[in-house]
Order: sequence, then structure tokens, then C-alpha cells
Amino acid sequence: MLDFHFMTRYRKLFSAIAVCAFLSVPSLLSAQNWQENMKEAKQLYINKIYPNAQSLFQKASSQIREEEGTSSRAYEEAEGYRLLCAVKLSQRGAEAQARSYIRKFPSSPLVPKIRFAAASAYFEREDYGRALDLMEELQPSDIDKDDRDRYLLEKGVCLMKDFRTVEAQNHLMEIPEKSKLYGQAQYYLGYSEYQEGNFANALNYFLKSGHPKVPLMVADCHFMLKDYLYVCEHASDMNKYEGAEKAHFARIISESAYALARNNDAEKFFKVYTEQKELSKADNFFSGMLSYEQGNWREAIGKFESCIQFGDADSLTQNALYRQARCLIEEKDKVSAAEAFRKASEMDFNPEVK
Repeated sequence: MLDFHFMTRYRKLFSAIAVCAFLSVPSLLSAQNWQENMKEAKQLYINKIYPNAQSLFQKASSQIREEEGTSSRAYEEAEGYRLLCAVKLSQRGAEAQARSYIRKFPSSPLVPKIRFAAASAYFEREDYGRALDLMEELQPSDIDKDDRDRYLLEKGVCLMKDFRTVEAQNHLMEIPEKSKLYGQAQYYLGYSEYQEGNFANALNYFLKSGHPKVPLMVADCHFMLKDYLYVCEHASDMNKYEGAEKAHFARIISESAYALARNNDAEKFFKVYTEQKELSKADNFFSGMLSYEQGNWREAIGKFESCIQFGDADSLTQNALYRQARCLIEEKDKVSAAEAFRKASEMDFNPEVK
């Protein structure tokens, strides 16, 4: 009768030999498994689980390369999906790899998907020129139904940035009201009209957009239409913004208040504006006018001087010199006033000042 421990050791040895033999034929396992890897990876891709999908596509690609080489349709597909995952995950160099794939496999059914994914990645980085170059190579029929509205929006914006306004609007207008991107499309339609100086049309689009910038852009349109009362009545909307947007809002409120002779409000909001950015030549002139209208002559003289110090000979400089001279008269400094008047009269930008 065999010893129990001997039989146990014999079974362990046999199992170890069997495992070694099993591992010695990986190519056989590969041949059985890449199809399943592709099937599972595609399902993960459909569900937008891109990291896991990419890992399986990479594994399937390696398996196919070993068995069938790099010229097979299966390899082409696995590599295409792997690249799609890389682009959607914003991995470094993914767009360059996508362009390389398109050159290598120009007839691949995945080329339109890859081209659009790369274009969208460029769009997200505000590289509108490269995004548009890729989108120009796509036909509407190349785009999946679920991506159609995004394609129309992104291409429309890229066309707008390229100053192709009519083409841009045609794309944006195709986005239906039921679309989740409808509001964004309306915003960009409004912005395109704003850029063209069609402020009333821009207002209609902005009001349908629901975009976070709507209060600012609507106020800006009213300002450009000289509806200063509307701007002043919606001054509290300024607090919804920070940085450059808050500065711009404060500036148009200040100018609107000035136009309505609400000088205290004009001064108040101009101070908010100055806290957000460094003053330009025009800013210094406007600031001087605020002080001038309130009779703060000495303060106005300094602000007009800041405008003049920008050095350019233009209508703003001529007007600043003239206003500065008026302030100097009020300050009883007739000699300096005469010199300022002389300099202003030597310029030909504003005949009324000469």
C-alpha cells in the first residue's frame, strides 16, 4: 500500500508539471482570447469606461499582432479603438498618434470617429484652428447620431472663430430645441450677432440660451443700444462675476450712470472697475471726466495727465489737454492752462477744440 504522504507529494509534483506544460503554450491561449477581449472592451467603450476598455484593447492588439501581424483588419480595429480611448482620456500625444493612425490606415471605418474625437480634444483646448482642419475633412454622414449636435456646435464655434459667420450660424441653427446643446448654440448665435454689431438680434438669442454669461451679455447689448437705464437697473448682476468679466460689467454700469448724470454711481462702479485691472488711456480719460463733472479739478488734472502721458497724438490726447486746461483755469493756474490750450489747438483731431 502506497504511503499517504508519498501520494500527496506525487499529486503536487504532477500538478506542477501540468501547470508548466499549460504555460508553455501561450500562443494557443492568445488565439482563444483576443476575440473575447475585443468583445468585452467594446462593451466597456460603449459604457464610457475608457481606462478599462483601453487596457483590454491594448491586450487584444498585442495578441493579434503576434498571431496575425499588423496588416490585419482585426489589428487595425483594436489599435483604432485603443487610440479612441487615449483621445477621450486626454492622454499626452494622443492627437499626434491619431493623425499617424489616419495616415497608416486611411480606409479604416474608425477614421471618422478618430478624426472627430481628435477634433473635439483640440476644441476643448481652444485650439480652434486644428479642430476645424479635422472637422472640414468630415461629412455629416460620418458622424454618429448621438454626436451630431456636438459636431454642429463645435464646428459652428470653430467657423465663428475663423470669421466665417454665415457658415457658423448655419451649423448652429441646425441644433434642435430639444437638444441639450440648444442653449449653448443660442449663446454662440447671439455672440456672432454681437460681433457683427447686430445687438437687437443678439439680445433675442442670448435670452434663449440660459448661459451663465447671459446677464453680462444682455446688459452689454442694452448698453450698445444706449439703453443706459436698463444697465443701471441691473447693476446687482455684476456680483455674479469675477475678474475681467466683473471689470467689464462695472465699466458699462459706470458709463451708463455717467450718461444718466448719476455721477456718484458712475464713480462708485468705476472704482470697482479699477480694482480689477490696470487702467488704459481711455480709462484714465473717463476717470478724469468723472472728476471733472463733480468739480474735483485737482483730481481731474492728474487723471487727464495720466491719459496724456501715454504719448500718442490722437483725439483722446487733444480732448484731455483741453479738459485739463479748463480744470487749470478753475484752479487759477492760468499759465499752465494757456500751455495746455496751446498744445490742444496744435492738434487737428477735434475741430471744436482748436
